[in-house]
Amino acid sequence: MGHKLSDSEVEQVLLKGTSVTIGMIDESGHPETAALTYVWDSKRKAVLLHGSKENGLMKRLAEQETIAGTIVVDTEVDAPEFTLRYRSVNLSGSLQVESVENFAPDMALLCAKYLGKDYPRDHFARTMSNLGSALTIFKWTPDSLSSRGHDLPKF
Repeated sequence: MGHKLSDSEVEQVLLKGTSVTIGMIDESGHPETAALTYVWDSKRKAVLLHGSKENGLMKRLAEQETIAGTIVVDTEVDAPEFTLRYRSVNLSGSLQVESVENFAPDMALLCAKYLGKDYPRDHFARTMSNLGSALTIFKWTPDSLSSRGHDLPKF
């Protein structure tokens, strides 16, 4: 049976997820979705997205004021019950290009998540040298958040 997740479970999904599927409206007015890596900044209660300024998706994101998205973790097909077990968080809210002074802490969070807490400092230095000129970071602040779980054991 489906159920709403507790606040603690929501935070765990936001931290555990490896990708978020975002939805937005493209330049011709059509809906568009894309899966992106992200990191949840629990101190600022915001999702951080990053990518190349030259990437078409990043250019379209820069034109958005708000976006929506879903993070899903712990998926498992339950064939005998003909259902999908999962935990998910749905978000929508405002999107802003991050200011340069936040790039270093934002990238430190992203690198720690995807490269591990002991990520190579030379990789970080190379990444930081590209910020501003080649890379962009978005801060996505949810103003609406809902959750759902489907019969999985507690975290």
